[in-house]
Amino acid sequence: MMNPVPTDLAELYLQQLNGFLSSEKKYGKVIEKLAAAAATDELKRALALTSADLPQQKERIKQCLALLNRKATAATSKTD
Repeated sequence: MMNPVPTDLAELYLQQLNGFLSSEKKYGKVIEKLAAAAATDELKRALALTSADLPQQKERIKQCLALLNRKATAATSKTD
């Protein structure tokens, strides 16, 4: 089910933050699969570096939500 259309900028901002958080989680799963299937050590190292940044990015998004006294909600998109 898609998120409802926001009626003001604050709702849009919250919807976008939740969407970013959801995307980061999905991205992390994809990076793990790519790293496991990587054919070269160089590619595995590059993917590991990318993967290492994800927890920090997710935490920053959660901090933004906390500053607004909101918790993350399940975000869906057209591709879900």
